[in-house]
Amino acid sequence: MKYCYVFRFRVHFYTSKKNAPPFISYRILLYFCGGKKQRKEKAMELYYYWLIAAIILVIIEILTAGFGALCFAIGALASALTGYLGGSFSWQLAVFAVVSLLAFLFVRPFVLKFIERKNSDCKTNADALIGRKAVVTEEVSADGQHGRVKVDGDEWRAVPEDGQPIAAGSEVEITARESIIVTVRKVIKE
Repeated sequence: MKYCYVFRFRVHFYTSKKNAPPFISYRILLYFCGGKKQRKEKAMELYYYWLIAAIILVIIEILTAGFGALCFAIGALASALTGYLGGSFSWQLAVFAVVSLLAFLFVRPFVLKFIERKNSDCKTNADALIGRKAVVTEEVSADGQHGRVKVDGDEWRAVPEDGQPIAAGSEVEITARESIIVTVRKVIKE
């Protein structure tokens, strides 16, 4: 049996769990009097905090779209692994900083580039009209007067691409859009 001083009181430290009295928590005695064993046990328990931090960061990443929190979550997972393998708190912090930095430098740009490439081909709203077929409802004249075309149930003001008038009922293709006026050309049926 050993002893140590905790808050100026002499506390007996039992070297095994069997010898400790039932009313004294062996873990509390180990915390205050454990020495190196205490530090190693504290470092081993820190990986739970790193895992909790990683889970919270992943939840934050789900709610945001910047992929910044995900980089920190990767660093927290690496720190949790370091803590699980017995690394000290200073090693865990160093691993967290280095892995998070590497994730910001390599993972984040790759993910952002992948997402931008995926979304760049998709045209939305009025830009999706370009290349679509429409039917002329009012004659599209060449003298600067706007005609009307109907596409997907919506009517748009239209001007001819080549300056030639297009009769009502003709099928046209939309080639450009400027504000609420579309430029059309007549579709030649073969």
